[in-house]
Amino acid sequence: MQSREEPLTKRERNELLGYVSWTAVAGRAVLFLVALAIVGVACRGVQRWLQLPDPLWLLPTSAVGLLLYVRARRWTGGRELRRRIRQDLAANAAVVHQIRVRDAVVFDENEDEGPIVFLLTDTDETLVFTGQDLSRDVARGFPWRAFEVRESASSGRFLGLKRLGEPFPPSLRRPPLSPEPFTQLGLGAVGRWHRLPVPFDRVRELS
Repeated sequence: MQSREEPLTKRERNELLGYVSWTAVAGRAVLFLVALAIVGVACRGVQRWLQLPDPLWLLPTSAVGLLLYVRARRWTGGRELRRRIRQDLAANAAVVHQIRVRDAVVFDENEDEGPIVFLLTDTDETLVFTGQDLSRDVARGFPWRAFEVRESASSGRFLGLKRLGEPFPPSLRRPPLSPEPFTQLGLGAVGRWHRLPVPFDRVRELS
């Protein structure tokens, strides 16, 4: 796999701007406050129904607010991710990884989570691609014999796939991957793609 830097396209810049614009930040804050208000009203209603002392409804509301805040940091990446995205915008930099495929194993979609595609590259690296959006690329013939992965240079935000070759027929196509190997390989933490520190022969043995 070879990598190089290129300028961000207009679409990619707009996509990254969506993470750090004041409109997006304000929108997330409004959604947080609305969700917290709904929880607060529900907790106060339960408290009145049980005839409990008045301030108690604040405790479960605060707990849910803290949980939502922690979850939101996971989903959005928090301030650190936004700082890195601003670096990408200032540098106007995207990293392009060119990949050539030697082998492929595809696991069918589990409900609406998207398929899982394992690839062996011409440099003997094991890659995994996953996510709901991957279904669209699979419908376009992914995996391809050669293609590019574009991501932002500092924040590592996935920006898209670019086809360079013909569709590559997988050597194996299997039913949805079972939960145990899914967890062992840490696939729950994979955004759209990842290098796996495992030999491809092990991938072929998964079920």
